[in-house]
Amino acid sequence: MKKLFAIILTATLMTSQLAISAETIYENIKREQITKGVLYEEIDTYKTEGWQRTSVVKIDLKDEDLEVKVLSPAKGSSSLATIKQMAETHSTKAAVNGDFFNFSSGETNMLGMMVSGGEMISTPAKDGLASFALTEDNSAIFDYFTFSGTLYAENTSLTQLSSVELYQINKMPLTTGAITMITSAWGDTVNIPIGNYAMICEPYEENKYKMIGFSWGAEPVAIPEGGAVFTANYEINGFLNLNFAIGDVIRVETTLSPDVPAIKESIGGNTLIVKNGAVCNFTNNISGKNPRTALGVSADGNTLYFVAVQGRITDCPGMTQEGLAQFMIALGCDAAINLDGGGSTTMVTENIFTGAQEVKNDITSLRQVSNAIGVISHLAPLEVAAVGEIQLSSNTVVCEDNVDVWYVFRDQNYNRITGPNVLIQTSDSQAVISGNNIVFKTPGNHTVSVTYQNIVAETQVRVLGDIFSISISPEKVSATDKNQTFLVTAYDRNGHSAPIPASLVTFSHSDALSMSGNTLNKTAATGTVTASYKNLTANAVVNGETYLRSNDIMSEDHFYGTIPGGQKITVAATANAPQKFIGLLQIKKYLQTLQNAGDIYAPSQLFDNWNLVENCIVANHYSERTIENSKIVTLSIKNASSIRLTDSTAWSKIKNLCQSATEKNIVFILDTNITKLDANEKTVWNYYMNMLTERGKNVFVVSPGIKTSAEPSGGVFYLFLGAPGQSSVNSVFYDLNQAKPLRFTFLGDEIKYTFQS
Repeated sequence: MKKLFAIILTATLMTSQLAISAETIYENIKREQITKGVLYEEIDTYKTEGWQRTSVVKIDLKDEDLEVKVLSPAKGSSSLATIKQMAETHSTKAAVNGDFFNFSSGETNMLGMMVSGGEMISTPAKDGLASFALTEDNSAIFDYFTFSGTLYAENTSLTQLSSVELYQINKMPLTTGAITMITSAWGDTVNIPIGNYAMICEPYEENKYKMIGFSWGAEPVAIPEGGAVFTANYEINGFLNLNFAIGDVIRVETTLSPDVPAIKESIGGNTLIVKNGAVCNFTNNISGKNPRTALGVSADGNTLYFVAVQGRITDCPGMTQEGLAQFMIALGCDAAINLDGGGSTTMVTENIFTGAQEVKNDITSLRQVSNAIGVISHLAPLEVAAVGEIQLSSNTVVCEDNVDVWYVFRDQNYNRITGPNVLIQTSDSQAVISGNNIVFKTPGNHTVSVTYQNIVAETQVRVLGDIFSISISPEKVSATDKNQTFLVTAYDRNGHSAPIPASLVTFSHSDALSMSGNTLNKTAATGTVTASYKNLTANAVVNGETYLRSNDIMSEDHFYGTIPGGQKITVAATANAPQKFIGLLQIKKYLQTLQNAGDIYAPSQLFDNWNLVENCIVANHYSERTIENSKIVTLSIKNASSIRLTDSTAWSKIKNLCQSATEKNIVFILDTNITKLDANEKTVWNYYMNMLTERGKNVFVVSPGIKTSAEPSGGVFYLFLGAPGQSSVNSVFYDLNQAKPLRFTFLGDEIKYTFQS
């Protein structure tokens, strides 16, 4: 539950990548046209201070087929439900959480105003909280509303006082003399506090109710359908119990200020954050960076924005309230309000493929809340398809692997339509198509298409062919692990990789081990698991030696080899064992043997501040160097496996390099295994590596690894150098047989590499 008292008071899938400010390293915007007039955008931005992830829904307020509606839980406004449940109940196209709320004794109430279908569900808060309202003509209002109400005793034989103030509607009853009105929108029953009198009424005429019963409190009271219960402490305020008998009529008059005519929907928040296109003074401020929810409207009043900001996760803390205001302005908002955030922040949209409601922002669990706001489309599907979209379960596979095909066809209003005559095809003439599944038989790049009513949706799949190496993961299993499932990956000579289905891999193991398919049964025995695919093998050690020996390179890609007369550099294998003096002397001797191979790059923090040999360059910081038509870049990620946390300027340099490098070949040398890079930063890394390959660059990434191997992925050649580990766990000597340095040679546009013995 959320309590505003904790607030600190102060005065299609279409993808585009943008850079919107000097500090923005990466921005990715994914767009989905959910239905006519409703566009979803998922905005991922990486800046020098970390991630900002935001979900935005843009709604055309001038579209007469759309209805913006405030949502309540199915059991009434005094109960709670998740956003997904409310969205399912109302069949929304998109929805986001709404007001702050209190929860006590099995009942709840939102703190601010709520109007749904023109009915006042909850009166505005008494302490200056802001509200969003939508009129009958879909004009959006952002303001601080106040409420006043009066109850009149009419045609009663007991009249002692003709009128009295109505304090609130559909809030938790107070134990003071203030009168609370509870309508059937609250739910089936209302809990009446001890010391309160409850007057139970059925609907009579417009704004009038007829008394049919009463209660002296301390018990739940049933609320008549369409009726109301009026309650107050009878010792402080006797208006109800002294003025009315069964059959008498009570009249209700209410007013809102400002007087906005014909409000059909309204929801409360805590403060306006944008007014007249600028950050405004906050009446309340929830400090710090947090998940946030907001509503906003464009200056022309035509577009309503639902916004959910992700936060409280690693490297993605969320936004401050002022940051949220700035974001809303950047979207194009002229006015905006801050809604309940934190763990309540949730956005759901209708999945364009399945029609199911799905949560769009990352949350640990679906919190139950008091209300939400959503958008509903009243357009019925047409029979004629206008657009189609297709997705594959994987776009890179090996031969004999199968791919699931997902597709949707929609009419001109983006409503889903289905029919029996859907044709799935592929340019792989040998492929086997069964239902929505394709088994590919021929290496190469293939088109997959789906056709319905002459509308064609298509995409591409890459089937690896010239495979030169495979790997197994994990490469090491300890006795403390549970049953371990192994995954095998294939690498081709063009810099691409794909998982190999376990059904296509032959697994063998030492006699002391036992396996079920590709799963190793938990054991304390020592041995080896071998994965075989075609003529290639990869090994995993089970309860084995501390340092896994390097595997031989089974075959080579087309960059493997040397260039006679080319300039050389050598990347030394790294030392991940403890710093022991004798071992370091041994490594120094090892490095000296490489000096005839040009400059030596040593990608290990163990070499920091050690003047080991001449021409030894320690790859523990960002640097650039050009040799022939190749760029050599050193980079460190040793601080929390993060480039950003290691060097706050490095990402800006990488961005500039990838956008503007003129060299044909780019070689990155890292001091830490690239696979350990933070998952969020790996997304940015892959984006810039893809930028380089799309610009026609040959890209090589060299980093430490458990073993010496070449593992291309996404057109990038990832080269791993095995560590010269200790001969045994307690030894001061290194086993240099595991250390295979990497040698590059350059001549003009050409580049070659070899692993040295």
